[in-house]
Amino acid sequence: FGLRSSQGAGNLLLSVFLDHYLKDKYGVRYYYRYCDDGLVLGKTKAELWKIRDAVHGQMGKIDLEIKPNERVFPVEEGIDFLGYVIRPDYVRLRKRIKQKFARKMHEVKSRKRRRELIASFYGMTKHADCNKLFKKLTGKEMRSFKDLNVAYKP
Repeated sequence: FGLRSSQGAGNLLLSVFLDHYLKDKYGVRYYYRYCDDGLVLGKTKAELWKIRDAVHGQMGKIDLEIKPNERVFPVEEGIDFLGYVIRPDYVRLRKRIKQKFARKMHEVKSRKRRRELIASFYGMTKHADCNKLFKKLTGKEMRSFKDLNVAYKP
């Protein structure tokens, strides 16, 4: 429904039935989840397929299904997770995010709104290896948030 309470309930449910199960009872060391996006890293395909079956089993107990687009693949292919493409030696922004930012910067004329867009983009790029990209798209060096001259509004 998109209600905050349903998001919280979903998060609690997954925390109890999946997160703790995988980490504590199943011993999965590299498991990451944000809302309904999950990622498991393992040494072998066999290990990952076994974990996958365990996840399906746990979700079946609470009548939840996993989307059929799940995959087991080498990290070298790049893991597309939460707006980033993660590889063993670097992290980049997803291509769609770069394109959307460039398009918005071209469309927006208000200086205030442009500064806000740049601040938002800074928030994404600071977690990736994107210093050159940031300079190319914004014309600014990537230093600190306060250098962007944007009022912080929590």
